[in-house]
Amino acid sequence: MEPTEVALPTDNTVYIVRRSDTRQVVYVGITRGSLRDRLASHKTKGTPVGNFAASGVLVTIESVESGLTRGQAIDAEARMIIGIGVDNLLNVAEIGTGSKAAGSSYSARRNQEGKRFPGMRRRAKIEWPEPILAEMPTVPDHELAAKYGINENTIRTKRLRLGIKKSSAKRPTVWTPKMDSRLATATDVQVGKDLGVGTMSVRNRRQVLGVSAYVAPEHHVRCQRCGSEVKRSRRPCGARMSIQEHRARKYCSQACTHS
Repeated sequence: MEPTEVALPTDNTVYIVRRSDTRQVVYVGITRGSLRDRLASHKTKGTPVGNFAASGVLVTIESVESGLTRGQAIDAEARMIIGIGVDNLLNVAEIGTGSKAAGSSYSARRNQEGKRFPGMRRRAKIEWPEPILAEMPTVPDHELAAKYGINENTIRTKRLRLGIKKSSAKRPTVWTPKMDSRLATATDVQVGKDLGVGTMSVRNRRQVLGVSAYVAPEHHVRCQRCGSEVKRSRRPCGARMSIQEHRARKYCSQACTHS
C-alpha cells in the first residue's frame, strides 16, 4: 500500500509591527487570522506590543509572507528576527534578553514542527564504537568517560536509550586528610552521613588506618526509683531506641525497673 500524502494547511502569515513615526520594526510574529484582529489581540492581552502601544506610541501591522505552512512560517519568522536583531525587538521582552533567550523562545515551536532554529549550532554526532557499547553493562559511566574522553552525561543518556542498566560497580571514594580526621569522632553511620559516603566505606577506611571505633562518653544519671547514681553511655545522635531500652535507662537495675 502506497503512503498517502497529507497536505499541510497553508493559512499562516508572518507579520511585522512598526512604529508609525519612525517606521522601525519592533515585533515579528505569526498569525492564522486577520492582521487587524491580531493587532487588537496584542493591545487587549497586555503583551509587549500592547504595553508599547499603551505608552502612547502609534503602531501599524503589515504582512510579510502569507500562505505558509506552520513550519515555513516558523523558519521565515526566525530569519527575520536574526536579520533585524533580537535585541531590537519586543519579542525578547517575553522571554528575557540576548540571542540565547531568543533562540529558546522558539524551542516549543521548533519541537512541534521538528524544525531547528536557524543559526543555532548543531551538536556533533558521536560515533559510538563497539567497545564502548560492549562495556556499558559492566563498566561505570565515569570510568568510560575518563577512558574514551566522552562526557559522563552523554554516556549515561546513551546507556538509558539502549535500555542498559547501570553497572553495579560504585565510584571509589577519594579520601582526603580532612575526611580522615572525622573518623572515630562519631559513629560510622553518622560520619558517613556527614561526609556523604557509605557506612561500609567509613568502616573500611577506619580499619585501614588502624583507628579505633567511636566510643560514646559516659555520664551519670539518677535512678528514678531509688535515687542512686548510675553510669550510662550517651546514645549516638540519631540512634534509635526501643521502648524497653528507653525505660531501662531510667533505672539502675532490673529490680528498680520492674518494681
